[in-house]
Amino acid sequence: MGFKGLAGAAATMVTAGVLGFAAPAVAEDGTCADVDVVFARGTNEPAGLGREGEAFVDALRADLPGTTVSAYAVNYPASFDFLKATDGATDASGHLQAVAAACPDTRFVLGGYSQGAAVIDILAAAPGPVLDFTAPLPPALADRVAAG
Repeated sequence: MGFKGLAGAAATMVTAGVLGFAAPAVAEDGTCADVDVVFARGTNEPAGLGREGEAFVDALRADLPGTTVSAYAVNYPASFDFLKATDGATDASGHLQAVAAACPDTRFVLGGYSQGAAVIDILAAAPGPVLDFTAPLPPALADRVAAG
């Protein structure tokens, strides 16, 4: 699956709300992944990517042989306090901006399941601060998002 197919699959997963610990985008030896998946788990799931996130990353790795795919589990409560989704959007924004600065050729895939999809929606759609989200993505970073 190329980046166009990847974009369609990821967009479908996020739209449908279906989109462990993860490999870092920057390895210890300083090399960068080709693709970094930023995934927010669903409500009440334990820390990590969540079941859906793990399945998505595994499928993406299988569909992109020869491509290094890292994964970042968004750090946020995923509790029934749904306004805390802004915490996840802020965390994801910080991660994206740090990896983008360290790894200029890395492309990003954004995904989330359930409340996690709302986290990604806030991150991708908010042009400026909203509620407690104060870290909107720089517009130039949008070109590096392959799917979301």
